[in-house]
Amino acid sequence: MLNFDTKYGLVPKEKLPNILAKLKPVIEHMRRVSEHKDYSDDYSSINLAFDNANIENARLLARKYSKADAVVVIGIGGSNLGTMAVQEGLFGKLWNSTEWKPKVFYADTVDPNNIGGIIHVVESMLLQGKEVLINIVSKSGTITEIIANAQIFISLLSTHGKDASEYVVVTTDRNSKLWNVAKQCGLSVLEIPQKVGGRYSVLSAVGLFPLAVAGIDVEKICAGAAKMRDICLQENNIAAISAAHLYYHHKNKKKIHDTFLFSTDLESLGNWYRQLMAESLGKRQDVSRKIVNAGMTPIVSIGTTDLHSMFQLYMGGPVDKFTTFVTVDEKKDITVTEVKAFNTLVPEINKKKLGEIRNAAAEGVMHCYKKNKLPFVHIHLPARSEETIGAFLQMKMMEVMFLGRLWNVNAFDQPEVEKYKAETRKILGR
Repeated sequence: MLNFDTKYGLVPKEKLPNILAKLKPVIEHMRRVSEHKDYSDDYSSINLAFDNANIENARLLARKYSKADAVVVIGIGGSNLGTMAVQEGLFGKLWNSTEWKPKVFYADTVDPNNIGGIIHVVESMLLQGKEVLINIVSKSGTITEIIANAQIFISLLSTHGKDASEYVVVTTDRNSKLWNVAKQCGLSVLEIPQKVGGRYSVLSAVGLFPLAVAGIDVEKICAGAAKMRDICLQENNIAAISAAHLYYHHKNKKKIHDTFLFSTDLESLGNWYRQLMAESLGKRQDVSRKIVNAGMTPIVSIGTTDLHSMFQLYMGGPVDKFTTFVTVDEKKDITVTEVKAFNTLVPEINKKKLGEIRNAAAEGVMHCYKKNKLPFVHIHLPARSEETIGAFLQMKMMEVMFLGRLWNVNAFDQPEVEKYKAETRKILGR
């Protein structure tokens, strides 16, 4: 499913068992949550991959749009980052440039140029008589950016004679303001379980519906996540061990966590994890209301691109980072063809595959980290597949839950985010 190597994690052998022992109570609690199979607990997102009704509802509605030429996902943060991570991880960043469909666009900003570009493409498709699906995703249903874009794209559909009830699907909490408005307008609605926070919701209708519309096998994603969840409910599991490494090094002045992915198409997977870690663990207060200013700054690096932008800093700069390397095997590869005039420039690459060159670079980087005694762990994905990515998502969500317990913070709320929302509305209301 995935391989996890901690050989160079640099946690003293006598320290690791003590840290893992602290996680026994939360693992036992999560086992009880898994037995109830409902959504009554903050940890309930671990049940999503086993919820057949959740999976089937998303798949059934997706079939209605199997001939859609494009889907516009209107969401932000947890409402779209997981979807983007899976879609790009499986189809690649250049999916919209191919002849395959549907095209997938993410309206996750109120930047006029970005949204204007999506509007231009969507409008040209509508003028050609093509079908465009709008998926509005918001737990609360009152996020300023999401509702602004929803109104823009619903109006665009209307301008071209499209009935919103046929081309708009809303994914939100039951009885949220958005839920009620959608019902009044006759729109299709998919439910997000209330106890499942946005950043833990990729395996709910939030991710499963648009991914199914895009032609991705969501059952396989959930199957990979389900296997990983059961693994991570055992003691000394890989999510707990990963959390223990982060916890130890954070206490020893490693305040930055770099997810270093050797795949350009997995960059959004890194961005999804960045939000998961930052929003879950960056807390002013711990659960006892003590001021702690907890958190570890997550960053994302891409190999081999960032070897020529950030690697010098990583090797020669402050020793304040813990790194998780992520590598992946590829089904398709490209061989470097020989060009006579160029053959002597880098002779080692002639007739080698690009994947082989990339893997050599990754191995070389990890060797440099080892020589410089910079701590890291290595996750290897044996395939770029639904099952493997599903397993990675589930492992990382549980890793962050375990870190929340180790740091004694609430990994499920985001009180500081709510403050900017309130200030924004004040300013707009002037």
